[in-house]
Amino acid sequence: MKFIITLLAFATAWFSAAPATAQVKTAPMQKMGKAGMVEEYNVLVGSKDVRQGAYVRYFGSGLGGVRVLESGNYENGLKEGEWQVFSEQPPWNKLVSKGTYRAGQADGWWTYYQLIAPRTAKPAVTIGKDTVQKTGYSVNITDDTAVPQAQGQCALGKRIGIWTYYDRQGQEVQKVNHFTNQLLYWRKNDTLAISSAAAATHPVLYAGGREQLKAEIYHRLGPEAWSAFISKKNVSVFVFAVAADGQLTGPLLADNPSPNRYEKVLLSAMSNVPAQWLPAAVNGENQAGEYRVRITTQREVMRTAQGFSEGVRTTVEPLGE
Repeated sequence: MKFIITLLAFATAWFSAAPATAQVKTAPMQKMGKAGMVEEYNVLVGSKDVRQGAYVRYFGSGLGGVRVLESGNYENGLKEGEWQVFSEQPPWNKLVSKGTYRAGQADGWWTYYQLIAPRTAKPAVTIGKDTVQKTGYSVNITDDTAVPQAQGQCALGKRIGIWTYYDRQGQEVQKVNHFTNQLLYWRKNDTLAISSAAAATHPVLYAGGREQLKAEIYHRLGPEAWSAFISKKNVSVFVFAVAADGQLTGPLLADNPSPNRYEKVLLSAMSNVPAQWLPAAVNGENQAGEYRVRITTQREVMRTAQGFSEGVRTTVEPLGE
Protein backbone atom coordinates (compact mmCIF):
# COMPACT_ATOMS: atom_id res chain seq x y z
CA MET A 1 0.00 0.00 0.00
CA LYS A 2 1.50 3.32 -1.05
CA PHE A 3 0.21 6.77 -0.30
CA ILE A 4 1.53 10.30 0.03
CA ILE A 5 0.64 12.66 2.83
CA THR A 6 1.18 16.23 1.69
CA LEU A 7 -0.10 18.69 4.22
CA LEU A 8 -0.66 22.30 5.20
CA ALA A 9 1.07 23.93 2.22
CA PHE A 10 -1.58 22.43 -0.06
CA ALA A 11 -4.30 23.17 2.47
CA THR A 12 -3.46 26.87 2.37
CA ALA A 13 -3.54 26.82 -1.43
CA TRP A 14 -6.95 25.15 -1.42
CA PHE A 15 -8.45 27.79 0.79
CA SER A 16 -7.03 30.62 -1.30
CA ALA A 17 -8.47 29.04 -4.46
CA ALA A 18 -11.99 28.76 -3.04
CA PRO A 19 -14.75 31.15 -4.20
CA ALA A 20 -14.80 34.52 -2.48
CA THR A 21 -17.98 33.66 -0.59
CA ALA A 22 -16.36 30.55 0.88
CA GLN A 23 -12.90 31.89 1.65
CA VAL A 24 -11.60 31.14 5.13
CA LYS A 25 -8.48 32.90 6.34
CA THR A 26 -6.12 30.60 8.18
CA ALA A 27 -2.70 30.76 9.77
CA PRO A 28 -0.21 27.85 9.98
CA MET A 29 0.81 26.54 13.39
CA GLN A 30 3.54 24.19 14.56
CA LYS A 31 3.42 22.76 18.08
CA MET A 32 6.37 20.93 19.60
CA GLY A 33 5.69 18.15 22.09
CA LYS A 34 7.63 15.67 24.17
CA ALA A 35 10.35 13.43 22.71
CA GLY A 36 10.45 15.41 19.47
CA MET A 37 6.77 15.02 18.59
CA VAL A 38 5.45 17.71 16.24
CA GLU A 39 1.91 18.79 15.36
CA GLU A 40 1.29 20.90 12.25
CA TYR A 41 -2.09 22.41 11.42
CA ASN A 42 -3.87 25.61 10.46
CA VAL A 43 -6.11 27.73 12.68
CA LEU A 44 -8.71 30.34 11.86
CA VAL A 45 -7.25 33.82 11.83
CA GLY A 46 -8.26 35.53 15.06
CA SER A 47 -8.95 32.26 16.86
CA LYS A 48 -5.92 30.11 17.62
CA ASP A 49 -8.10 27.49 19.33
CA VAL A 50 -10.10 26.61 16.20
CA ARG A 51 -8.26 24.29 13.82
CA GLN A 52 -9.07 24.47 10.14
CA GLY A 53 -7.70 22.36 7.30
CA ALA A 54 -4.96 19.74 7.13
CA TYR A 55 -3.38 18.24 10.25
CA VAL A 56 -0.42 15.95 10.87
CA ARG A 57 1.24 14.64 14.02
CA TYR A 58 4.67 13.03 13.74
CA PHE A 59 8.14 12.48 15.11
CA GLY A 60 10.48 14.29 12.74
CA SER A 61 13.88 13.06 13.82
CA GLY A 62 15.69 10.02 15.12
CA LEU A 63 17.43 6.98 13.71
CA GLY A 64 14.15 5.67 12.32
CA GLY A 65 13.54 8.77 10.21
CA VAL A 66 10.13 10.40 10.02
CA ARG A 67 7.44 8.61 12.03
CA VAL A 68 3.92 9.72 11.20
CA LEU A 69 1.32 9.14 13.93
CA GLU A 70 -1.86 10.73 12.63
CA SER A 71 -3.10 12.73 9.65
CA GLY A 72 -6.41 14.23 8.66
CA ASN A 73 -8.43 17.40 8.31
CA TYR A 74 -10.33 19.83 10.56
CA GLU A 75 -13.42 21.90 9.79
CA ASN A 76 -14.24 24.64 12.29
CA GLY A 77 -12.32 22.86 15.03
CA LEU A 78 -13.85 19.41 14.44
CA LYS A 79 -12.42 16.39 12.63
CA GLU A 80 -13.83 16.13 9.12
CA GLY A 81 -13.23 13.84 6.16
CA GLU A 82 -10.66 11.02 5.99
CA TRP A 83 -8.29 10.41 8.90
CA GLN A 84 -5.46 7.91 9.16
CA VAL A 85 -3.87 6.72 12.39
CA PHE A 86 -0.46 5.02 12.56
CA SER A 87 1.22 2.96 15.24
CA GLU A 88 2.74 4.89 18.15
CA GLN A 89 5.30 2.16 18.76
CA PRO A 90 7.51 0.02 16.50
CA PRO A 91 7.09 -0.87 13.72
CA TRP A 92 6.74 2.82 12.84
CA ASN A 93 4.55 4.19 10.04
CA LYS A 94 2.29 1.17 10.31
CA LEU A 95 -1.32 1.96 9.42
CA VAL A 96 -3.70 1.23 12.33
CA SER A 97 -7.00 2.70 11.12
CA LYS A 98 -8.51 4.69 8.28
CA GLY A 99 -11.97 6.20 8.12
CA THR A 100 -14.07 9.34 7.82
CA TYR A 101 -15.37 11.86 10.31
CA ARG A 102 -18.33 14.18 10.14
CA ALA A 103 -18.60 17.07 12.60
CA GLY A 104 -16.03 15.46 14.91
CA GLN A 105 -17.54 11.96 15.06
CA ALA A 106 -16.67 8.79 13.18
CA ASP A 107 -19.19 8.58 10.36
CA GLY A 108 -18.94 6.45 7.23
CA TRP A 109 -16.76 3.54 6.17
CA TRP A 110 -13.95 2.51 8.53
CA THR A 111 -11.14 -0.04 8.30
CA TYR A 112 -9.00 -1.11 11.23
CA TYR A 113 -5.76 -2.99 10.59
CA GLN A 114 -4.00 -5.78 12.42
CA LEU A 115 -1.87 -4.52 15.31
CA ILE A 116 0.46 -7.49 14.90
CA ALA A 117 1.49 -7.99 11.29
CA PRO A 118 1.82 -11.45 9.70
CA ARG A 119 5.35 -12.80 9.87
CA THR A 120 5.62 -12.72 6.07
CA ALA A 121 4.91 -8.98 5.83
CA LYS A 122 7.64 -6.43 5.28
CA PRO A 123 7.97 -3.61 7.82
CA ALA A 124 6.56 -0.22 6.94
CA VAL A 125 9.29 2.22 5.96
CA THR A 126 9.62 5.92 5.25
CA ILE A 127 10.74 6.64 1.70
CA GLY A 128 11.64 10.29 1.88
CA LYS A 129 11.69 13.42 3.97
CA ASP A 130 11.07 16.99 2.84
CA THR A 131 11.83 20.16 4.74
CA VAL A 132 10.05 20.65 8.03
CA GLN A 133 8.50 24.11 7.94
CA LYS A 134 5.46 25.86 9.32
CA THR A 135 4.20 26.18 5.74
CA GLY A 136 4.05 22.47 5.10
CA TYR A 137 5.35 18.98 5.69
CA SER A 138 5.45 16.15 3.18
CA VAL A 139 6.31 12.49 3.74
CA ASN A 140 5.94 9.41 1.57
CA ILE A 141 5.11 6.12 3.33
CA THR A 142 4.95 2.57 2.06
CA ASP A 143 3.09 0.19 4.36
CA ASP A 144 3.24 -3.46 3.32
CA THR A 145 1.86 -4.64 6.67
CA ALA A 146 -1.65 -3.14 6.43
CA VAL A 147 -3.81 -6.26 6.85
CA PRO A 148 -7.50 -5.49 7.62
CA GLN A 149 -8.76 -6.51 11.05
CA ALA A 150 -12.28 -5.02 10.92
CA GLN A 151 -14.42 -3.24 8.34
CA GLY A 152 -17.82 -1.60 8.52
CA GLN A 153 -19.88 1.54 8.91
CA CYS A 154 -19.88 4.10 11.73
CA ALA A 155 -22.47 6.74 12.60
CA LEU A 156 -22.33 9.33 15.39
CA GLY A 157 -19.06 7.79 16.61
CA LYS A 158 -20.38 4.22 16.96
CA ARG A 159 -20.19 1.05 14.90
CA ILE A 160 -23.48 0.29 13.15
CA GLY A 161 -24.82 -2.41 10.90
CA ILE A 162 -22.85 -5.49 9.89
CA TRP A 163 -19.10 -5.49 10.55
CA THR A 164 -16.69 -8.16 9.34
CA TYR A 165 -13.69 -9.16 11.44
CA TYR A 166 -10.57 -10.91 10.12
CA ASP A 167 -7.57 -12.77 11.50
CA ARG A 168 -3.93 -12.00 10.65
CA GLN A 169 -4.13 -14.22 7.56
CA GLY A 170 -7.12 -12.28 6.20
CA GLN A 171 -9.72 -14.98 6.91
CA GLU A 172 -13.12 -13.99 8.29
CA VAL A 173 -13.53 -14.84 11.96
CA GLN A 174 -16.76 -12.99 12.81
CA LYS A 175 -19.68 -11.10 11.31
CA VAL A 176 -21.52 -8.94 13.84
CA ASN A 177 -24.71 -6.91 13.60
CA HIS A 178 -23.81 -3.92 15.75
CA PHE A 179 -27.37 -2.59 15.66
CA THR A 180 -28.43 -5.54 17.83
CA ASN A 181 -25.04 -6.77 19.17
CA GLN A 182 -25.81 -10.13 17.58
CA LEU A 183 -23.31 -12.59 16.14
CA LEU A 184 -24.08 -13.69 12.57
CA TYR A 185 -20.99 -15.77 11.85
CA TRP A 186 -18.24 -17.15 14.05
CA ARG A 187 -15.19 -19.17 13.06
CA LYS A 188 -14.59 -20.71 16.47
CA ASN A 189 -11.32 -22.33 15.41
CA ASP A 190 -9.51 -23.50 12.28
CA THR A 191 -11.93 -26.38 11.70
CA LEU A 192 -15.26 -25.17 13.09
CA ALA A 193 -17.31 -22.35 11.56
CA ILE A 194 -20.68 -21.47 13.08
CA SER A 195 -23.34 -19.44 11.30
CA SER A 196 -27.11 -18.78 11.15
CA ALA A 197 -29.08 -20.19 14.08
CA ALA A 198 -26.07 -21.92 15.60
CA ALA A 199 -24.38 -18.55 16.14
CA ALA A 200 -27.34 -17.40 18.26
CA THR A 201 -25.93 -19.22 21.31
CA HIS A 202 -22.42 -18.30 22.46
CA PRO A 203 -20.45 -17.06 25.49
CA VAL A 204 -19.15 -13.51 25.90
CA LEU A 205 -16.92 -12.75 22.92
CA TYR A 206 -14.52 -9.99 21.96
CA ALA A 207 -15.24 -8.50 18.52
CA GLY A 208 -12.47 -9.91 16.38
CA GLY A 209 -11.84 -12.94 18.59
CA ARG A 210 -9.30 -14.10 21.16
CA GLU A 211 -6.25 -13.21 19.08
CA GLN A 212 -7.48 -9.67 18.54
CA LEU A 213 -8.11 -9.21 22.27
CA LYS A 214 -4.60 -10.50 22.97
CA ALA A 215 -3.12 -8.10 20.42
CA GLU A 216 -5.04 -5.14 21.88
CA ILE A 217 -3.71 -5.89 25.37
CA TYR A 218 -0.11 -6.43 24.22
CA HIS A 219 -0.33 -3.19 22.23
CA ARG A 220 -1.07 -1.25 25.41
CA LEU A 221 1.61 -2.80 27.57
CA GLY A 222 5.01 -1.17 27.37
CA PRO A 223 7.97 0.25 29.27
CA GLU A 224 5.74 1.80 31.95
CA ALA A 225 4.30 -1.61 32.84
CA TRP A 226 7.65 -3.41 32.79
CA SER A 227 9.37 -0.72 34.84
CA ALA A 228 6.72 -1.22 37.54
CA PHE A 229 7.50 -4.95 37.72
CA ILE A 230 9.86 -5.54 40.66
CA SER A 231 9.18 -9.15 41.65
CA LYS A 232 10.34 -12.44 40.13
CA LYS A 233 6.90 -13.54 38.96
CA ASN A 234 3.36 -12.16 38.95
CA VAL A 235 0.21 -14.00 37.84
CA SER A 236 -3.06 -12.06 37.75
CA VAL A 237 -6.53 -12.79 36.38
CA PHE A 238 -8.67 -9.91 35.19
CA VAL A 239 -12.43 -9.87 34.60
CA PHE A 240 -14.40 -8.02 31.92
CA ALA A 241 -18.09 -8.05 32.91
CA VAL A 242 -20.41 -7.52 29.93
CA ALA A 243 -24.09 -6.70 30.44
CA ALA A 244 -26.86 -7.96 28.16
CA ASP A 245 -26.85 -4.63 26.29
CA GLY A 246 -23.10 -4.88 25.67
CA GLN A 247 -22.09 -2.32 28.31
CA LEU A 248 -18.77 -3.13 29.95
CA THR A 249 -17.78 -3.08 33.60
CA GLY A 250 -14.07 -3.47 34.20
CA PRO A 251 -11.52 -4.66 33.80
CA LEU A 252 -11.41 -5.71 37.44
CA LEU A 253 -8.91 -7.86 39.29
CA ALA A 254 -10.45 -11.25 40.03
CA ASP A 255 -10.52 -12.51 43.64
CA ASN A 256 -8.29 -9.71 44.90
CA PRO A 257 -9.73 -6.32 45.94
CA SER A 258 -6.24 -4.92 46.65
CA PRO A 259 -4.07 -4.90 43.50
CA ASN A 260 -0.33 -4.44 43.91
CA ARG A 261 1.59 -1.64 42.15
CA TYR A 262 2.22 -3.69 39.04
CA GLU A 263 -1.39 -4.86 38.81
CA LYS A 264 -2.57 -1.25 39.02
CA VAL A 265 -0.44 -0.46 35.97
CA LEU A 266 -1.91 -3.48 34.15
CA LEU A 267 -5.45 -2.35 35.02
CA SER A 268 -4.71 1.11 33.69
CA ALA A 269 -3.31 -0.30 30.43
CA MET A 270 -6.24 -2.67 29.87
CA SER A 271 -8.79 0.06 30.53
CA ASN A 272 -7.63 1.51 27.18
CA VAL A 273 -8.54 -1.65 25.24
CA PRO A 274 -11.43 -0.77 22.88
CA ALA A 275 -14.69 -1.88 24.49
CA GLN A 276 -15.90 -3.95 21.54
CA TRP A 277 -17.65 -6.79 23.36
CA LEU A 278 -20.50 -9.11 22.40
CA PRO A 279 -22.73 -10.20 25.30
CA ALA A 280 -23.41 -13.87 25.85
CA ALA A 281 -26.49 -15.16 24.04
CA VAL A 282 -28.86 -18.13 24.35
CA ASN A 283 -31.11 -18.78 21.35
CA GLY A 284 -30.64 -15.21 20.20
CA GLU A 285 -31.40 -13.61 23.57
CA ASN A 286 -28.52 -11.56 24.96
CA GLN A 287 -27.47 -12.23 28.53
CA ALA A 288 -24.97 -10.81 31.00
CA GLY A 289 -21.68 -12.65 31.35
CA GLU A 290 -17.97 -12.21 31.91
CA TYR A 291 -14.67 -12.82 30.19
CA ARG A 292 -11.39 -13.52 32.00
CA VAL A 293 -7.81 -12.86 30.96
CA ARG A 294 -4.70 -14.16 32.72
CA ILE A 295 -1.47 -12.14 32.51
CA THR A 296 1.77 -13.75 33.66
CA THR A 297 4.94 -11.68 33.99
CA GLN A 298 8.27 -13.10 35.08
CA ARG A 299 11.96 -12.41 34.93
CA GLU A 300 13.98 -14.69 32.67
CA VAL A 301 17.55 -15.00 31.46
CA MET A 302 17.44 -14.33 27.73
CA ARG A 303 19.96 -14.71 24.95
CA THR A 304 20.85 -11.49 23.14
CA ALA A 305 23.40 -10.49 20.50
CA GLN A 306 25.72 -9.44 23.33
CA GLY A 307 25.28 -12.68 25.30
CA PHE A 308 22.87 -13.45 28.13
CA SER A 309 20.95 -10.93 30.22
CA GLU A 310 17.91 -10.85 32.49
CA GLY A 311 14.70 -9.63 30.90
CA VAL A 312 10.96 -9.49 31.54
CA ARG A 313 8.54 -11.74 29.67
CA THR A 314 4.78 -11.10 29.69
CA THR A 315 2.24 -13.68 28.53
CA VAL A 316 -1.39 -12.71 27.87
CA GLU A 317 -3.89 -15.59 27.91
CA PRO A 318 -7.55 -14.94 27.07
CA LEU A 319 -9.48 -17.61 28.99
CA GLY A 320 -12.63 -17.45 26.87
CA GLU A 321 -13.52 -18.26 23.28
